[in-house]
Amino acid sequence: MRNFRKNKFKNDCLAVAFLILAVTIVFLPALSGRGALFRDDHATEQFPGVYFLSINLKRGIIPLWNPHIWCGGIPYYARYYSPLYYVFNWPFYLLADPNNLNWDFLVIYILPWWLNLVLAAIGMYILSRRLLKCGCFISCLAALAYIYSPFFMRM
Repeated sequence: MRNFRKNKFKNDCLAVAFLILAVTIVFLPALSGRGALFRDDHATEQFPGVYFLSINLKRGIIPLWNPHIWCGGIPYYARYYSPLYYVFNWPFYLLADPNNLNWDFLVIYILPWWLNLVLAAIGMYILSRRLLKCGCFISCLAALAYIYSPFFMRM
């Protein structure tokens, strides 16, 4: 019984390492500089909004509106896809450097998205392994199907 639990734990650790690798493979083109990970919406609308939020949070300001868009006519907290309410990304926003946009793109956009995908993969693996009582291989497939779904892969 003890060896069974030890082997099960070892298999789970290998599966989690495989899932982290599977998520990292998606981000290799952007990290290597050989290709883009995002298309128009991310580059022109979402990253500037996240960058604006990170710069303001570093100054100790929670922005009520962005004066650079529509002359501040749309409240920042009422925007769709507003990153303001996702406080798990705030530590990444505080690591931003206003003088280095390449670093900021990596830290405030790529790294949080990578971490969210890793946590989603591990969460789906645990859900299917523990709650649904699936085997290691099927749980990995469920996690891969979940993280590679259109919900997460909005490229």
